[in-house]
Amino acid sequence: MKKRKKLIALISTAALLLGGYFALSPVALANVLLYLPLRVTSYTGIPAKVFGATGEPVTFASSGNQIHGFYFHKPGSSYTVILHHGQGGNLTAHFGLAKTMLLAGFSVLIYDYQGFGMSGGNASNKAMLDDGIAAYDFLVNNKHIEPSKIIQCGFSLGSAVASHVAQHVPCAAVILISPYTSINEVAVERIPLYRLYPDFLFPHPDMGSVAFMRSNKIIPVLLIHGANDPIIGAHHAKEFDQMAQCPHWLVIEPKAHHGDFSTVFLADEIKAFVQRTLPHYRPRATLRAPE
Repeated sequence: MKKRKKLIALISTAALLLGGYFALSPVALANVLLYLPLRVTSYTGIPAKVFGATGEPVTFASSGNQIHGFYFHKPGSSYTVILHHGQGGNLTAHFGLAKTMLLAGFSVLIYDYQGFGMSGGNASNKAMLDDGIAAYDFLVNNKHIEPSKIIQCGFSLGSAVASHVAQHVPCAAVILISPYTSINEVAVERIPLYRLYPDFLFPHPDMGSVAFMRSNKIIPVLLIHGANDPIIGAHHAKEFDQMAQCPHWLVIEPKAHHGDFSTVFLADEIKAFVQRTLPHYRPRATLRAPE
C-alpha cells in the first residue's frame, strides 16, 4: 500500500513537472514574452498630417485576415519605406519610427501584424513573415510603387520580417535597426533556462536576418544598433557586419539602448545611407505578379 502511494505521488510529481515544463516553453509563452500584442477597436493619436505628408488608413489581406495600417505620402519623395515594427502594443506605439522616415524625406507604410491592433488573426512567426510580403504587395499592386522605390525597414522583432521580404522580392534597400541573428538565440541569451528546450518547443519558423545577410550580394543594407542594448546585444549587428557580402554600413550608437535613438539621429543616418548608396543601385528583378 505504501509503495503504491509513493508511486502515485511520484507519478503526480512527474506529471506536474512535465506540465510546468511545457507550460513554460517558449512556444507556449510566445504571446506573453515575444509578441506582446495589444488589440484595439480603433487607432487614436495618429495625426492626419506629419512633416507635410498626408496619412490615410489602409487595409489589405494576409493569410485570409485583414491587416490594418497607415500610408503617408510625402510629396516629392523618391522612396517609400515599409515599416515592420517591433514587439509590443501596436503601430501607435511605434509611430515615432514613421515620423523619423517622414522627417528623412520618405513616404511611409506602417502596419500591424496579425493579432496586433485592429488586424485580424493571431500573432505567430509565420503570420508576421506573411504579413511583410502582403504589405509589399499592397504597395506594388495597389499604390503602384515600383520595387526600385521601396525600402524595407525593420526594428527589433520586425528586422527579421524586413530581411525575409527582401530575400523574396526586389527592393531598393534594407534598414535593420536592432537586428538579431535568430529569435531562438535571443530567447536563450535572455532566459538561459531555455537551453533546456528542444527546437520544436520554440515558435516556428525561427526568425532572424542570417539567411538574408549571407545570401544578399546586391541590396544595400544599413545596420543600426545601440551599444548598450540589454534586449538584443550589439554583437548581433556586428556579426552581420562581418558576414555581409553586400554594400553595407554599420552604425553603433555608443549611448543608445534598445530603440532609444533620437529621431534626428536616425533620420540623418538614414538620409546619408540613401544618398551615398541608392543613386547607383538598380534592383535585380521586376515586380511579382499578384497571387
